[in-house]
Amino acid sequence: MRALRRRSALLSLAASLWLLPASPLRAQPDPQQATPPAAEPSLLGSRLERGFAVGFDAVVVRPLRVSALAIGAAAFVPAALLSSPGGWTHIRSVYDVFVSAPAEAAFGRRLGDL
Repeated sequence: MRALRRRSALLSLAASLWLLPASPLRAQPDPQQATPPAAEPSLLGSRLERGFAVGFDAVVVRPLRVSALAIGAAAFVPAALLSSPGGWTHIRSVYDVFVSAPAEAAFGRRLGDL
């Protein structure tokens, strides 16, 4: 019973990490709405916010993205085998989804850019 709970917990964690790159991190503004003039932030507040963003990115987000990349790389092999009858273009699209997109999300941006 304990092994079954552990296995189901690990599977749910793996599924959530696998879906992490697909979820949006922040809402996009509506271009049709007029934006009110923003108040100028204080220098101290912007430095604190930037420091928090960098720390949160380095400690929480990057390790989750790297683990999502590892899970995607492991899932790429069976997915590529299943898509191989379609030819190289289908294998390339599977590679883009399972490996390239998580790698870009993990390593292709500056630290702190959430």
